[in-house]
Amino acid sequence: MPYTVTITDNNPQALHLVRYLKTLDFVKVTKQKEPKYSQEVLDASKVLKMTPEEIVEAAKEEEMTPEDYAFVMTISKKINHNIAKRWDEHFNI
Repeated sequence: MPYTVTITDNNPQALHLVRYLKTLDFVKVTKQKEPKYSQEVLDASKVLKMTPEEIVEAAKEEEMTPEDYAFVMTISKKINHNIAKRWDEHFNI
């Protein structure tokens, strides 16, 4: 029966334990990849129809964090949609 153990690498004892576990022939050690983008940026990329890379670049241009940029643009899109909806109702379009 396989087990999964998560060990954070933020202290020397944890790193020593991982080194020791790698020496055992019945233990398979794999390092998890850190996500390149936060979940907020990934969600916003779907809504905004932009790639995460484009969001990061646009955030740099606006001197914001990618998460803040994604939040602002998502809210802006919702507001613009609601304004357009009200205009359609008001002008009977």
